[in-house]
Amino acid sequence: MPSPVIETLSIDCPALKLLPALAARRFPLALLSGHHSGDWDILMADPVRTLCQQGNTLSVMEAEQTQTLPADSHAFAVLDDWQQAHSRAPQSLPFTGGLAGFCGYESLHNTLQITAPAHGPAVPDLWMGDYRWALLHHRRDHQWYLVADTAERATAIQQWLTHAVSQTGAAPFQLRSTFTGSTDQTHYRQAFARVQAYLQAGDCYQVNLARHFAAPYSGSPVSAFMALAQAHSAPYSAYMGLPDNKAVLSFSPESFLHMDANGHIH
Repeated sequence: MPSPVIETLSIDCPALKLLPALAARRFPLALLSGHHSGDWDILMADPVRTLCQQGNTLSVMEAEQTQTLPADSHAFAVLDDWQQAHSRAPQSLPFTGGLAGFCGYESLHNTLQITAPAHGPAVPDLWMGDYRWALLHHRRDHQWYLVADTAERATAIQQWLTHAVSQTGAAPFQLRSTFTGSTDQTHYRQAFARVQAYLQAGDCYQVNLARHFAAPYSGSPVSAFMALAQAHSAPYSAYMGLPDNKAVLSFSPESFLHMDANGHIH
């Protein structure tokens, strides 16, 4: 596996300023740290291939061609093969290219034989991109780095970056109506009562009883993300552009996983 190209950049701007330009690229992904929670912001786009799981269907998109994988294929086995093409990041940098995306609870429904909810977010159960370049911002040192798998790709991103730093914001985001829930009060109370019964019977010790809310909107989702990030600086946040003009906006007070210097995940 060839070593990645790593270049130190001379730009001086916050990661949020680059998001409008990043969002215009193919399948953008931004991982941002809050003021006191982490040292790094990571921006990437243009994965060379993507893996998408929706219900029983697992598909790969590469070179604008989509292939549905055999029914006995497993998403994490595919991702493990993909990751072998990447060298391990040096300890000085958290990411030098590789797999990034999200894995929803729904991605295990088939394995665990769980019936999916009738109404849920209109996004894939699992979506991962194989990214070959990234911009990394060390927040304390105010230093930017560019990593790429080839010198040619690094040069192309540097040329794009000269225009990205001066690009204006995306189209303003606005809700066209109030949010409506997928479950009314009566059904929610019934579900809550079932949760209490499970807890008292000892069948489980914790349940996250969630509801799905939806509302039509106009404008750009990245504008909504930037406004939320500026108004509420969460310790960890992410913006992911998905197929069919969909996006995931994530703001979390904590991280669920931690990787130590030896590559062990806790």
